[in-house]
Amino acid sequence: MTRDAPLGRLPIGSSSDILTARQRVRDAAARLGFDLFDQVQLATGVSELGREIAASGGGELEVWISSTRPRRLVIGARGVALRDVSTNAVPGVIAARRLIGPPLDGASGEQSCTFSRALPKSARLDNLAESLSASATDPFSELRHQDTELLRMHEEIRRRDSELESVNRELEETNRGVLALYAELDDKAESVRQISDERARFLSNVTHELRTPLISITSLCRLLLTQGDRSLEDEQAKQITYIQKSAQDLLDFVSDLLDLAKVEAGKVTVRAAPFEAEETLAALRGMFRPLSADTGVPVIFDLSPIPTLETDESKVSQILRNLISNALKFTETGEIRVAASYEAKADEVLFAATDTGIGIAAADLDRIFDEFVQVDTRHGRRHRSSGLGLPLSRKLAELMGGSITVKSKLGEGSTFSLRLPRKYAPQVPQTAPESGAGYVLVVDDDQISRYVAKEQLERLGWRVVEAADGEMALKLAREGECRAILLDLTMPGISGFEVLERLGEDPSTSMIPVVIRTSLPVGDIDAGSVSRAAAVFSKSDSMQSVVDLIASRTASQPARPRGTSSA
Repeated sequence: MTRDAPLGRLPIGSSSDILTARQRVRDAAARLGFDLFDQVQLATGVSELGREIAASGGGELEVWISSTRPRRLVIGARGVALRDVSTNAVPGVIAARRLIGPPLDGASGEQSCTFSRALPKSARLDNLAESLSASATDPFSELRHQDTELLRMHEEIRRRDSELESVNRELEETNRGVLALYAELDDKAESVRQISDERARFLSNVTHELRTPLISITSLCRLLLTQGDRSLEDEQAKQITYIQKSAQDLLDFVSDLLDLAKVEAGKVTVRAAPFEAEETLAALRGMFRPLSADTGVPVIFDLSPIPTLETDESKVSQILRNLISNALKFTETGEIRVAASYEAKADEVLFAATDTGIGIAAADLDRIFDEFVQVDTRHGRRHRSSGLGLPLSRKLAELMGGSITVKSKLGEGSTFSLRLPRKYAPQVPQTAPESGAGYVLVVDDDQISRYVAKEQLERLGWRVVEAADGEMALKLAREGECRAILLDLTMPGISGFEVLERLGEDPSTSMIPVVIRTSLPVGDIDAGSVSRAAAVFSKSDSMQSVVDLIASRTASQPARPRGTSSA
């Protein structure tokens, strides 16, 4: 064995030798700087080894400081073997290993074993051999010393027990405080949840009440601007155009606010159905062509082959509209490029809208997805925005299992990417009945909404009968000339949902096609409650779409073209 600092040998043959070895190892440990607890452990470990050596016929203990790093106090025992403690245990060896420490690598043999303990950082290595070679005291003195050590150790243990008890009390008090804090946090979380629910209900109610008059304002403006030979003065037309634009901006804001409140309240569902990305982007291309011409910034659509998607097309279209609108708003020169690609390995579709606009500072990249946040830029301040488009888009993307990310550099443009699973859910098929020809029954408790629908239908050549409530609607529907029904859902008394149900139960009306036209957000309406309807339209949708559907569901054509002079 390689030894850096041999301390000496201690013969073991009798009980007095064991006491001597114990005393000298304890003294050496004290000189090395071990504390009292370590000294007692080392001395007790030596006693255990000594008894095993004496029982086996005698031997010796050898003590040295190892040359390895970190430096260790090593005690080697000759006359006792280090055996497998799990199969042939030697009690003294097991006790020594626990009290002194593990063997020194490569220093044990068949009839010898070693135990070691790392030296304290403040260990002194001078005059150590004197501890082992000093004259031994008589056995009774060593026993008295052991008793003194035991008493001191007992007091030390009692002191540590007292400290431990104090620490335990502190921990218990801390735990009680933590539990109280958790309870308070739970109460706060419940309060926040209730406030959030109340906020969502308030926004839903308020925005719903705002949508109906706003839709009526925009529709009336459209009627005034398209009344044919009754031309308006240029200034009047200009003023009406401004009214229409302001009302439409407010309607868009209210719709976004309502959608956002519904998403946060968990009341928006994904209505998945198969559709082609190419067709969706073609519709967007047509929608943005006039805006692109006005701004002088071309919107270019790049397509690669994409399999049929099975997700919510209206929400995908809504997100892309928001992204492209933002790009147009903040791009003065250059181009906007909309791309779509398919990643087969992940079965995902990636839409990207890239512009050459003003870009976004790195510090603002996260803020732009917060509600009502508008980045303060020279160009952006000229464009009024609700600050809801991007937050709503991200929430809708997450609702469909996707995500929206942005890469941008100030002054160089931005790229917004929408990543979606190609397939969200299986398609839920819906069917609609067919019927014959006749007048259209317009059912709506709002007089202005009835007037707008009647005017638009009659201008397109349809005869219209009005009903202000559900009871009157059911009575008129049973008349033989009623061939199609344009139905509102939110009415006092008998709601549109109940009218729809009762029409289906009555054999005389069950085959009349019903088209829902409502100010409620279409995406929020439970499909099961309107499954009998031929279609569901928003009041902000074009009436031409409603007329085309009625014509396709009946054998009717417009009864007579109505002259605009009688409008």
